[in-house]
Amino acid sequence: MSCSRCQGLMVAEMLFNPSEGVTHMWMPVTRCLNCGNVEDPLIRLARGIPDQLRRSARPGSQRRGVWSAELRGQGPG
Repeated sequence: MSCSRCQGLMVAEMLFNPSEGVTHMWMPVTRCLNCGNVEDPLIRLARGIPDQLRRSARPGSQRRGVWSAELRGQGPG
């Protein structure tokens, strides 16, 4: 398998994920030996979604301005 960033060699590893609830778990990932890019099954699934089904904009940047205005007491819009 080749890396999507640099076309380097990807190797399979088990990555320790301590933030996954109460129990810690090991998850299978692939890591590039050249650039260090790490991919797990969820990342590969998200990259396979067709462009028609993707969001046109990220929700965080749209909401950030509204929330900061409300905190300053200016209200929305």
